[in-house]
Amino acid sequence: MGGKALGVLSRLVDMPEQTAVRTISELAEGLGINPSTLTRLAKRLGYGGFAFASFLTYGLAMLRSDVALLDAPRLGEAEGLAQLEPGDVLVVASCAPYTRNVAEVAALGARRGLDVIAVTDTRSSPLVPPARHAFLVPHASSFFSNSMGAYIIFCEGLLNLVARALADSAIDALAEREALIRELRIEIDRD
Repeated sequence: MGGKALGVLSRLVDMPEQTAVRTISELAEGLGINPSTLTRLAKRLGYGGFAFASFLTYGLAMLRSDVALLDAPRLGEAEGLAQLEPGDVLVVASCAPYTRNVAEVAALGARRGLDVIAVTDTRSSPLVPPARHAFLVPHASSFFSNSMGAYIIFCEGLLNLVARALADSAIDALAEREALIRELRIEIDRD
């Protein structure tokens, strides 16, 4: 991260009470920088719904083989939904301000007989009505955009519960993953 980005990040951390209630444009003006600088900084820090979905997919795929991002090959949500059958699970996540596309995918998934699980912030979220299960994760923070911290921590807990429910099959899947890592010599020996 360059000096300018570090300086902006440092100033944002030093003024959390202002960061929480300002728009990106207002923050940029107060910091004397272009709004696109804040947007680039957010992306470099890994903010975005895709980061949450990728983390959940990565964790679940360590435990079972039938997990994928809905639009992993970037062919569109329709292609991903077409590959799912009634009874399959569709996990959707969004928080205020909600992404219209995610809400529409959740509603369509429910109409197609998928078991929709929503990870969102409030009962009034548009993801709640089509969901069979909804997990409400508050995200208020001093971050200048929607904070992902609580969502990632929730994800870790959810993944641990899934691993516990899968019991021996989760242990076997993790052992197989570790064997592949050793065989590919991905990790550096510490000897």
